[in-house]
Amino acid sequence: MTKPPTIKKDRRHGNDRRIDERYALELNVTCDGSCGKFQGTMSDISPTGCFILASGDVEDGDQVRIDIPLLAGGTLSLWGDVANHVPEIGFGVRFVGLTDAQRTYLERLTDTLRTD
Repeated sequence: MTKPPTIKKDRRHGNDRRIDERYALELNVTCDGSCGKFQGTMSDISPTGCFILASGDVEDGDQVRIDIPLLAGGTLSLWGDVANHVPEIGFGVRFVGLTDAQRTYLERLTDTLRTD
């Protein structure tokens, strides 16, 4: 007798799901939120959000700053709201308050990742 397939429940909720296509990457970032500063790895990104692998103690709805290192030096700081979190694994962020320059950077970055 064949065993029925296992259905994995998607941990993301309706409004927490990004509609933009996500692009995989591995980028070390620094996060700063109500729980303090901590290191993480951005594992995917879209123009509207990202997922950070980190054990930082965040909760849904927390606001965090994500500092992305730039090749030319310095960092790009993006603000976002934690859309969902998985303790000891990471959290999804929905970017908020993006400037035109930040939006352009994200569009160019995702265009680069799309063609790789």
